[in-house]
Amino acid sequence: MKKELIAASVLAALTVPAVAADGTDAILRLRDERKKHPEIISVEFPGSTKWREAYDAIYSHGAIIENPYLALRIYMNESQAVDVYLKQKPGLECRNTAFYSTPDAVAAGQGTDVLKVGKSIGAGSFRGFDGKDAVDIADVESRGQAVTNDSTVTVTDRGWLYNGHRIDVCERYTAHANSAVIDVEILLRGVKEGDIFCTGVQKLETDNRGGFALPSTAYSSGKNAPDGKKPELVEAVALCVECDPANLAGTVETGLNYLLLLKPDKDGYIRYTITASRPQ
Repeated sequence: MKKELIAASVLAALTVPAVAADGTDAILRLRDERKKHPEIISVEFPGSTKWREAYDAIYSHGAIIENPYLALRIYMNESQAVDVYLKQKPGLECRNTAFYSTPDAVAAGQGTDVLKVGKSIGAGSFRGFDGKDAVDIADVESRGQAVTNDSTVTVTDRGWLYNGHRIDVCERYTAHANSAVIDVEILLRGVKEGDIFCTGVQKLETDNRGGFALPSTAYSSGKNAPDGKKPELVEAVALCVECDPANLAGTVETGLNYLLLLKPDKDGYIRYTITASRPQ
């Protein structure tokens, strides 16, 4: 199949019809020994905190944002990987499931985590770029997440050491009640001429089809087993990230990812969107 036809078929799978459904939700919870998992508004860790300690301190390992069709969670670690949860029917679920659906619940019509991110870019994670591949936001003075309202999550990295200088990063994820698309806005302070960043989509474990579509889109479709302990539970998923053409600095295919290279505008902004669905 020609590359253009593959792109068209994958992107068509990401078209979600507008239906009446509940609105949006954003959730950030602590993990506690009594398993109450209290909801919080924001959290910030010193950069010296070991990644696993911060990651495990948050229930579901990071903030969740959802619309009626899908949910994203952004991991509280240096990868800040974006994972995907897809619904079988429109509605809000993650306040109850927190991404942790059971096979019985899925059989009854509940959504579930559909992506095994691993070391990949996931679906629209924001990263640095070293000239060959994506790099984590590792050396920071502090790292935080916050729920601004029921449709917005922010992720902050203060004093990220990048290309020999410190950058402040604010990522804002916004959901909409009538759309499967999540808007992402990145604000960078302290960038220098030549600083390039990236986002994109991962390649799926099996039956992967993907690449780039004009003007500024990365897409992939295929199958994977999200839970390494349950390899028999296979999910089919299609992913798409589209950046503002003004921010596009190029594209790179790696062993794990299809990357969109990003350059901020004169005010330090980068804009892109994330969506996902089950292929038809």
